[in-house]
Amino acid sequence: MSDEQSLTTHLAVTPPLVDEQPTEAAAAGGRPTMYSDELASRICDLVAERVPVVEICAMDGMPSKDTLYRWKRQNKEFSDHYARAREHRADSRQDHIDEVVSKLLTGRIDPQVARVIIDAEKWQMGKEQPRRYGDKLSIGGDPDAGPVKHVIEHVYVRPDRN
Repeated sequence: MSDEQSLTTHLAVTPPLVDEQPTEAAAAGGRPTMYSDELASRICDLVAERVPVVEICAMDGMPSKDTLYRWKRQNKEFSDHYARAREHRADSRQDHIDEVVSKLLTGRIDPQVARVIIDAEKWQMGKEQPRRYGDKLSIGGDPDAGPVKHVIEHVYVRPDRN
């Protein structure tokens, strides 16, 4: 089953949530704009599973991107939950890389396609969890020589008196 098929299957079996107190727009078939913990939790679960925000917001019963981003700005609890979901998404990306490598080893995916997918996933992982998956920066001198020392030397020169 392809990644796209598994996502479609996942989304098809997961019923959409509806706001507990829908706005007039939502009641008339529009998007929900009222925040609820249940809806926020569902959004964050999907984010953690690598579902792009654009796709989440296109689902029935989900808010627009503008609403979702407004919730992130205005609701600290949602913002924190969303940030944790992004961190978990990095782990999900690692699982996806494992799947790609498995497909590569069994000949089900072209090596160049696998490389592009893996590079993109690794780059995203480094952005979502920089301490764990980001590039390691080592600032210093020779690792065997100890820490870098800054030395400032003052040299006083007497002017020539002729």
